[in-house]
Amino acid sequence: MVDVLVCGSGPAGWALAARCARAGLHTAIVAPRPRRPWPATYGLWCDEVDSLPPGVTAARPATMRAVTTRAHRVTRGYAIVDNSRLLAALAGGDVEVITGRVVAVRGGRRGCLVRLAGGGTITPAVVVDATGARRALVGGTPNGPRAEQTAAGVVVPAGLAAPILGADEAVFMDWSPIPGQPALSTFLYAMPLGHDRVLLEETSLAARPGLPISVLSDRLQARLAAHGVPATAVLGTERVRFPLDLPPPRPWHRPQGIVQFGTSAGEQIAIDLEHVRG
Repeated sequence: MVDVLVCGSGPAGWALAARCARAGLHTAIVAPRPRRPWPATYGLWCDEVDSLPPGVTAARPATMRAVTTRAHRVTRGYAIVDNSRLLAALAGGDVEVITGRVVAVRGGRRGCLVRLAGGGTITPAVVVDATGARRALVGGTPNGPRAEQTAAGVVVPAGLAAPILGADEAVFMDWSPIPGQPALSTFLYAMPLGHDRVLLEETSLAARPGLPISVLSDRLQARLAAHGVPATAVLGTERVRFPLDLPPPRPWHRPQGIVQFGTSAGEQIAIDLEHVRG
């Protein structure tokens, strides 16, 4: 029998599945596309991570700046993750991979019965909903406007970003006013991605409802134009929108045997591995 079934194959789902497998649990992950590439850029403070698989960082800038009414140097180490290498590292362990979609979960004292689209079943001891803000197993996203972080970004060659970003440098937040744009609480996030590429992203940290992507795109183009970065230099784009204030799911939306992890949880969830083994 599967000890832990993780539903959802984003970074949270794969990280949890890999950790459970390393702890000796028979772990499976299920999703329609379990190895689907992650489109967003992920950065992390190095002192908040115990360890990362070797070779999974795309960049570790030597210098980090923040700009408010003046420039500040940030002394904490920061790293940008190479999504494809991190996914390969997490998926390369002992996690059983199941391609499918969960349509029903029934919990009981001795575990769960999970039904898949197409008629298959799985009987894990514990089911984890790691489907993000969709909360596919525990009642969906609550109604009403949510506080959201939104961002619109472009990827450009590192050389063309030189007016904004020096060699081996990153800008965590630049709150400088944008010429010709209204005063809104948005900032520029500028990060090296490796392979001579840089992400330049206009970000709204939190708003209810979230600031529209179109507004952020206009502000980004105005900011880049003020720095002399040509719009024709764009190698790719990034769009970000995620909720910040999801409450924990209501108890009656959570069948017995299901826990939430990542964005789906609305709060930090700890799984007692010894209990699962028992």
